[in-house]
Amino acid sequence: MVMHRLLAQQIRQYEPLPWDVYDSSHTLLLRKGFLIDKHIHLPTLIERGIYVELGSVKEKLIENSPQKNRLDPWQLWEDILARLGQLLKNPPQNGEFPQQIEELADLVRLLGDKSTDVALAAIMLMDEGRYPVVHSLHCAILADLVAKRLEWDLQERRSLCCAALTMNIAMLDLQQTLYHQSEPPKPEQQLDITLHPEQGVRMLYALGVRDTSWLQTVMEHHEKPDGKGYPKSLQSPKPSALLLRTVDIYCAKVSPRAYRKPMLASEASRLVFTSEGHNENNPFPGCLIKQVGIYPPGSFVKLLNGEIGVVFKRGENANKPLVYSLLNDAGQCITPPIKRDTSLPGLKIQAVMPKDTVMLKFDPRTIWKPNFHY
Repeated sequence: MVMHRLLAQQIRQYEPLPWDVYDSSHTLLLRKGFLIDKHIHLPTLIERGIYVELGSVKEKLIENSPQKNRLDPWQLWEDILARLGQLLKNPPQNGEFPQQIEELADLVRLLGDKSTDVALAAIMLMDEGRYPVVHSLHCAILADLVAKRLEWDLQERRSLCCAALTMNIAMLDLQQTLYHQSEPPKPEQQLDITLHPEQGVRMLYALGVRDTSWLQTVMEHHEKPDGKGYPKSLQSPKPSALLLRTVDIYCAKVSPRAYRKPMLASEASRLVFTSEGHNENNPFPGCLIKQVGIYPPGSFVKLLNGEIGVVFKRGENANKPLVYSLLNDAGQCITPPIKRDTSLPGLKIQAVMPKDTVMLKFDPRTIWKPNFHY
């Protein structure tokens, strides 16, 4: 029996399973027709592996039209996040860990390639979940988008993305603790921080990772061209490691902490460029800023007409994106949201609004709709 591993987004919530589902040892888990609840069953299935007979998958794909197979990028984001959390928390010890991380890296690339603005908006809007996992996904998205902009080949992008997803595997619990900690790291915490790249590489190797680019990028993702990084004070870190370091700093700044608000994207870009971009050996801050723009999708802005909206899409001009207005000048909800072209007179961006000052919750799916096929 030839088996095919399913991806999480290929299982539809509250719809009968179209196949019998097996684990990696070909043990039957669920019968065809079972009505699945993603929130209850999916994490367990992901952990054990979701396999079906290859023939049954092909038959089902032939039956479905392209319209029915349209993929919701927000659901894809949530599926990647759920699966990554399971893999980092309970990595499989059977040698499948590298393959499963590579599969997630391919999904990250799919999301970035097919729905770039959603991927960027999710970084600005989607901060739910365990911080170390969310942060790793944010870094993977941005690193891959910059690598794509620089025309790196697919294997380079995959290795980089795998490194981003796993760079902090040796300090997940400490990273979560530091997320809530207002004081500087204690000496013993600082030692763990300094050692985590080396420990992470050892863990990844023990889990079966043999991709030398992946491992080296994890080892060197805190090194700096001036030799003041760690753990080895290298002066010529691998380019992929330097790129990962750059997006790591940016993503950390635009994410909230228990003790501080997230930094505005424009401020984070300025800080990254000021602190990292003046070294001729690090071209990545400039590339990153060009990729995310002055007003990344998902940023909240106030327009000259008094409306408050969310940036929907980067425009041809960096300071003139497309925006959906959510509140009018009196603070009342606009239903449905109105698309605004900020290049037009009277609709220019007047100010960037911190997310916590916008007294409004909205479903991003009402603005960024499913727009590509898997």
